[in-house]
Amino acid sequence: MEPLKLFCENDQRLVCLICKEGEKHGGHSFKPVKEAMEISEKVVREALRFILHDNKQMGDMILSQMLEMTKSMERAKRLEEKMHAQFNKMHDFLRKKEEEMVRQLRRQASSAKLQINGSNQEFILESGLQMSQPERFLEWWSEKGFPLVDAISLSENKDIKSALPTK
Repeated sequence: MEPLKLFCENDQRLVCLICKEGEKHGGHSFKPVKEAMEISEKVVREALRFILHDNKQMGDMILSQMLEMTKSMERAKRLEEKMHAQFNKMHDFLRKKEEEMVRQLRRQASSAKLQINGSNQEFILESGLQMSQPERFLEWWSEKGFPLVDAISLSENKDIKSALPTK
């Protein structure tokens, strides 16, 4: 119940004059409350100054990291845009290449069809020429020969066109 006028430096506690002489604080060093407060305030101010300095450095580092992250995100966005543009160019190139190859395949298929038709037409015409009987030949001519020869584009070969009878 005594007023606490001393500060035990060993235990870091306020004590009264009676407790100072007790066994619990025997051999300890004491300071008056006001003096102990001034010393402790200096320690607290230094700790606060250290924390403020440390927090400022942390804040600066966080700000620096945020700026780097923003720059990285912007670079990533630009890279993504470039990548999309390149893939679009490649898609366009591949579409054009596909169209070109389809046209080429169709031309080749058409050419092959014409060759097959040409071979088939050749066979039909030769088979008619192998007939020696006039009746059989003219029967063939009516059914196969004339329609085939008529279907052939004769505008290029005037000799055959002039030799053909009209319908």
